[in-house]
Amino acid sequence: MGKKTGGPGRVALTKRERAAGVGAELLALIESITEDGAITKAEIIELRAWLLKNRNEKPKAIRFLTETLERILADRIVTKQDVDELYDSIVRVFPPALRDTPHCARYSMRYPELNNYGSYMALAEAYFRDKRFDAALRTLDRGLKEAHTSEKDKYDGEDWHWNYNELRKEIKIGALAYERYGEDMKGKCENCGKEPRKMYWYHTGIWICTACMKALRPPHLATYKMIKSLREDGFDVPYDITHEQAGTTSLLHIQAGYYVFDVWETLTGNRASFEFGSARCWNKFVTSLFSDRQLVQRIASVQEHRTEVAYSRMPEDKRNDGARCLYLGRYKPKMLEDDDFMLVAQKLRDEYPQFITGQKSPRKSFSDMFKIVCKHLS
Repeated sequence: MGKKTGGPGRVALTKRERAAGVGAELLALIESITEDGAITKAEIIELRAWLLKNRNEKPKAIRFLTETLERILADRIVTKQDVDELYDSIVRVFPPALRDTPHCARYSMRYPELNNYGSYMALAEAYFRDKRFDAALRTLDRGLKEAHTSEKDKYDGEDWHWNYNELRKEIKIGALAYERYGEDMKGKCENCGKEPRKMYWYHTGIWICTACMKALRPPHLATYKMIKSLREDGFDVPYDITHEQAGTTSLLHIQAGYYVFDVWETLTGNRASFEFGSARCWNKFVTSLFSDRQLVQRIASVQEHRTEVAYSRMPEDKRNDGARCLYLGRYKPKMLEDDDFMLVAQKLRDEYPQFITGQKSPRKSFSDMFKIVCKHLS
């Protein structure tokens, strides 16, 4: 590879350049090349052929990519470092607002062990934000296949499958809105009839403006984001749940989850951790305790008190630490093994007897538990 020259300055495609002509062609080409986070030999050949064909065109990005590619190919050997340099150069050609997508794509390729824990989801969401709906759906399909064929983390496939369906719905709604109303998402409100208005999809199946959305969704009701979060955790909540009800349920769920974490540690000697596990699956297990809401209220109250005691015992330097939550475990009082403790412990023993033998085992990953949790929740 030849020696690098000085920096070329700004090379990103401008708004005018990418609106039409060769600039639009180049943007479409580099979007296609970076979609899977890698650059193949065929894609290098395709890019070089396009650059040679359009080398006399005006966009500065063409000259920049041509010089980069010719320098890389000068010795007829393309190394991994060369491919990384080319990828970085292509990313520079993207407008700044669109660079998250190729970055996410390369992240999912470089760290395949995380593919079953959200990198495909993040990439699909990046395509969704860029209004590249077909690429978002293809990424989800590719991620779903990876999640279900992974031998190491099969349990994650169940969690992925649920989130996949939810995000797929959002992408399809976004694609429909883009098709109906264009890039600015403005049109005629199907409720009040005013136009042009920024359009949103309402859960009843109509497209409405911001004013109607606020009118139809009184402020005392929970936001759609809160409802979505509760439903992801396994709660069957109605759309007319109030903000107060949703907030109370969410706080109870958090405290109850910490309580069950501590029960697990008391029984096994192992602190619960998510490492390569699924937080969503654990949340659904905690949600199953809400069949006895009084139990959840009691254990949440106990956990809140234990947390307050832990903070009071914590040295001042650790209390002022931004990561103080990491120190809570060592300052919490010992679990009181009352009737509620015994009930939760019995549920754990009934569901996961292979992990709870009555003897505290050496510290191990919590991931094995999630495999069984998801098996029961599927």
